[in-house]
Amino acid sequence: MRHSFLLLIALGLVACDGGGRNARPAAEPAPVMDDSITVTGSRAVKAAPDMEEAAAGADIGEDGVPAQQLAYEYAASLRLPSQAVGPVMSGHEAECREAGPKVCQVLYSTLTEQNAENVYGRLRIRAVKSYMDPFRNGLGDDAEEADGQLVTMTAEVEDLTRQITDTTARLEAQKTLRKRLLRLLEKDTDEVGDLLQIERELARVQGEIESTESWLKTLKARVAMDKLDIDYSSIPKAVTPQTAQPLRNALTSFLSDMAWSLAAVIRFIASLIPWLIVIIPGLWLLRAVWRNWRKRK
Repeated sequence: MRHSFLLLIALGLVACDGGGRNARPAAEPAPVMDDSITVTGSRAVKAAPDMEEAAAGADIGEDGVPAQQLAYEYAASLRLPSQAVGPVMSGHEAECREAGPKVCQVLYSTLTEQNAENVYGRLRIRAVKSYMDPFRNGLGDDAEEADGQLVTMTAEVEDLTRQITDTTARLEAQKTLRKRLLRLLEKDTDEVGDLLQIERELARVQGEIESTESWLKTLKARVAMDKLDIDYSSIPKAVTPQTAQPLRNALTSFLSDMAWSLAAVIRFIASLIPWLIVIIPGLWLLRAVWRNWRKRK
């Protein structure tokens, strides 16, 4: 009876702790940070040694969680000469890869060439703040060196402070509950059913702890590393070799179009001849009847 009573208390704690807090959105794998110096081209960056230092110097509260945790997402648009779109984009991608996955990660890359004058590209990267800031600031200079320009640069900020604080508190509560369940298992009892039920709850709580730790790591990674989407497009030209292409196509297809039109006329006449065999005699008969009626009148 004593163990059954303790088990009921533990289950009540589980119910209070887990209600409505298990659902969490899918997230990208959290990057691993280390303390290193990386030199890439003319930009030297220092990777943040941990998530708290990478949180842009936020104030630390009494519970050890930064008072404000912000996740930054940037978007930039470059307009370049068509022959420079590919090299500039490849240079940015190579620069990120050279920095290493612990500093910068390439998430998406695509290049589309409709023709020699219409080239488009898109690059998505994720990097630590100490790398992202000089990288973003250098985009305008990179565009000017290629005789292009930086058209737009936008920023979007998401405050993750509450999510990180709530997740941290929930994790601590789950760990406390795990300790209580472990203490129940250590007590002597002959009730096999109670032991099995406690072990099942312990396994479930352990799974929740691992899932919550993973989610907390992902949230901190979003604060530690910023995202950047770069769109590359070619500068439009008023007159290009493709400007007269419609006229060349029309001249090339002149004889073909004329042949198709003549064929359509022949098909129309061929389909009309059977009807003329019926219509002409009918009109002649109708005319004769009309004349006879006029004479009688």
